[in-house]
Amino acid sequence: MSTAIRPAGRLERLREELPAAVSSAAMFAADNPGDVAVAVAGMLVLDAAMINLVRPRTLTMRLATIIAGVAMTKYLLKAAIDRDLISFRLREPDGSFTSLRDVLREAPGAAGADTAG
Repeated sequence: MSTAIRPAGRLERLREELPAAVSSAAMFAADNPGDVAVAVAGMLVLDAAMINLVRPRTLTMRLATIIAGVAMTKYLLKAAIDRDLISFRLREPDGSFTSLRDVLREAPGAAGADTAG
């Protein structure tokens, strides 16, 4: 039996990074409780509507419905942010807040980054 330390695998890295990711998500939800509630409720309504509309019978159909639901949720969430229906705030390291819309506009290669409001 070898006592050499092997490099960390994917599971070990995930186990190490998970607490920070959960903490970050919890802080984001605490900073934006209403917006997160609206986004989650919209996602649940969209998923329920898609399940009722498609009525997947096989595993492949279920997987395709899930993938379509995730894609539609991302599209609708981005559209809601772009139209200022939802305004998520991001906490800066100094404790101040920045709008997610502003961060997305300043991101390199962002669609519509050169247009003003």
